[in-house]
Amino acid sequence: MTEQMKDRLADLKAQLAAGESALADLDAKREQLVANLLRISGAIQVLGELLADEPAPEPAPDRVA
Repeated sequence: MTEQMKDRLADLKAQLAAGESALADLDAKREQLVANLLRISGAIQVLGELLADEPAPEPAPDRVA
């Protein structure tokens, strides 16, 4: 029985280590994704402001055939 408990303990420790490693990877990916979203949001804001500052194009005159 003691040998079974030792084996189970080793297995659980390995699972815990694997889970912690996977969680650390996901946390790093999340941080990168948040940074990318902030960069994209900033670019959208800048382009929106630049487009808002440009004068509207004048309509082309109507041609009479």
